[in-house]
Amino acid sequence: QYITEQYKSNHESKFQGLVKINAEKYKPFERDLFSGTHQELVEYIRNYGASSKRETPLYYSAETIRVFIASLAASEPASRMIILQGLSGTGKSSLPELFKNALDIRFHSISVQPSWRDNRELLGYDNDFTNRFKETEFTKALYRASKGDYKDDVVLIVLDEMNLARIEYYFADFLSELEHRQSTWKIPLISSYSEPNAEQRPQWLNYDNGTANILITKNIWFIGTANNDDSTSLITDKVYDRAQILDMDEREDPFT
Repeated sequence: QYITEQYKSNHESKFQGLVKINAEKYKPFERDLFSGTHQELVEYIRNYGASSKRETPLYYSAETIRVFIASLAASEPASRMIILQGLSGTGKSSLPELFKNALDIRFHSISVQPSWRDNRELLGYDNDFTNRFKETEFTKALYRASKGDYKDDVVLIVLDEMNLARIEYYFADFLSELEHRQSTWKIPLISSYSEPNAEQRPQWLNYDNGTANILITKNIWFIGTANNDDSTSLITDKVYDRAQILDMDEREDPFT
């Protein structure tokens, strides 16, 4: 049994989930790129949400749409992270999803759990017993966004109810890394990594001095939603200082 386990560990990748993504074919969107003016873009997204064809219409003001676009376009590094905060039921989680549906934007939603205490919950961990790295959906989304042709697509990674846990605990590595301007943003996954077989090595990781790092490419935005109530953790100034903030405290009245 020991020999069998050693053989398997030497012939299977530590990053099995990421290696599977290596083999995925790029799936381009079929919809044409939007070519209107900024004002037309705002109206298009706003009307798309309120369309009677939708099962549940979404109503947003033109100002909310404009501020969200402006937050995406703000100067680095703050533009990499946007926090939508306010009362429950004001459409915070639905806003980035509306952009995804209206414009065919790559979109991943990750539900933050109150038990998260460090980045292992967000990124995954190296399991010594199985000799495998346990990737999370967040890690897979981050890796896929840095892969080949996907690097030319806008990717929104939503951390839903991000202040259910302390943000500076589980997201600390990202807060520190995004502070550096004009640099290659990378987050370490494991150290002392060696894989001579190229087919068993994740192609789009960064390998620096024996450490396997996952990259944060320039096409990725992190969108955090945060409820302001007694069930959540306080968002500190350190987090606010590194993010664009959009306050959403009122529901927009329905319109045609």
